[in-house]
Amino acid sequence: MRRFPLKSWRALPAQLFLLVVLPFAILALAIALMSLGLHQEAMRSMVAERDVRSARSSAAFLGSRIESEQTVAEMLALEMAVGSGDYENRLADFARLHNRQGRNLALVGNDGRLLAYAGEPSLQDAIQGLALSQTGIG
Repeated sequence: MRRFPLKSWRALPAQLFLLVVLPFAILALAIALMSLGLHQEAMRSMVAERDVRSARSSAAFLGSRIESEQTVAEMLALEMAVGSGDYENRLADFARLHNRQGRNLALVGNDGRLLAYAGEPSLQDAIQGLALSQTGIG
C-alpha cells in the first residue's frame, strides 16, 4: 500500500490553496447559489403580484361592462313597458337612439316568446329556437 507523502502538502502553494483559495471559492459558490434562490423567489412574487393586478383590472373592466349592459337592459325594459305593440320598430328605434345598431337585441315576452329582434339575422333563428324550447313548444 502506498501512502501519500505529506511533504507535498506542506509546501507553500498547497497551503495557500487549502487555506485561502479553496475556502473563498466555496464561499463564492455558496453566495452565488443563495443569491440565485433569492432572485428566483423575488421573480415569482413579482409575477404573482402582476397576475393579481391584471385579474383585478380585468374584473373591474368586466364589472363596468356588465353594469353598462344592465343599464341598457333596464332602459329597454322601461321603454318597452310604456305602450304596446309594434315591438320590432320600437326595438329598432331604441337601437338607433342608444347606439346599439351593431349589437344583438332581443325582446322576449313573459311566456318566453320572441317578441322582437334587432341584430344579426343568423342569430335570430337560434334565439327563436331557444325561446321555443324554453316554452316547450319546439
